[in-house]
Amino acid sequence: MADTAFRVIQPGDARTISLPGITMQLMITSDMTGGALFMAEEETAPRGGPPLHIHHQQTEIFRVLHGLYRFQAGDQTAELAAGGMLIVPPGTPHAFMNISDGPSRLQFSLTPAIRAEQAFGRLDDIAKSGGPPDPAQFNAEMVEFGIELVGPPLAAMEPS
Repeated sequence: MADTAFRVIQPGDARTISLPGITMQLMITSDMTGGALFMAEEETAPRGGPPLHIHHQQTEIFRVLHGLYRFQAGDQTAELAAGGMLIVPPGTPHAFMNISDGPSRLQFSLTPAIRAEQAFGRLDDIAKSGGPPDPAQFNAEMVEFGIELVGPPLAAMEPS
């Protein structure tokens, strides 16, 4: 018989991950959904955001909660304000950057989850070791999660 109990997740229940320019709250983990879904809320510093990367087996869904973000997915770009959403299919190189003057917030989901909380935990460990991650080390750490680094953050791709 299927588990029919619902789950309550309070703000203080989430694990916090700190990456350069990003603070993430891991709200729904793969073990809560039988591997179907992962969900996190993120606060991004101005000009902050992840490097260009690919989730080879996961769809990623973003919803902007506060502020303004620029997204790149494949060869397309979009600017989204609070309430805007973006769906990135598996295998699509993508990145985003907070283009507001202050911190912005977004929520993102990955489906299937593929133990995303473990992947972000490893990224947290890499970030704590100091300096930007070596792309080869990043890709070696993330291969089991189907994640690949393919370029720099959007801020590094903008003209000075």
